[in-house]
Amino acid sequence: MRKLYVIAAIIGSITIVISANVLWKPHQSKVKKMNEKIAAMSLKSICVGRFMLDIPQHAEVTFRSASVAGWDIRTIQETEVEFIDRVKRKEGLLSAEKDSHGGNSLEAMQEVKNELVRGTLFMFGRRWIRMKRNGEDVISETVEIEALARSGSRISALKKPVFVLIEALFLIH
Repeated sequence: MRKLYVIAAIIGSITIVISANVLWKPHQSKVKKMNEKIAAMSLKSICVGRFMLDIPQHAEVTFRSASVAGWDIRTIQETEVEFIDRVKRKEGLLSAEKDSHGGNSLEAMQEVKNELVRGTLFMFGRRWIRMKRNGEDVISETVEIEALARSGSRISALKKPVFVLIEALFLIH
């Protein structure tokens, strides 16, 4: 009986090896052709973060702003005077806007300053949304937070809508 299991295991192993070889054979020529095409291509190296990538010479490389945990981050070169002007323009624009209840859109402005970065946070654009939750009418609120921050000779603009559900305070009966 044991001899029968050993023979079956040997036959099974041989079958697997032959099957793998038969299945790999057609792909082997495709892989070889692909490798030949890549070897014949003229490549250029690009740096993406800490990684170096070789890409075809004719490939067009574009970059977009980063996004970290839902915050879109853009950087631009500008002088200190241009940065201060940008913050003032943003404050003026938001101060002139109204929220969905007709109140001031700009609710809060906070200056941020430390040894690495300096800038301003804006909280604005509150909206109230009526909805049903567990059969009860509730009002949820959204507000936008935007930061203009400067570090060295670059400015970073961060913007993220923040969703806040305050059921306990805004239950409608």
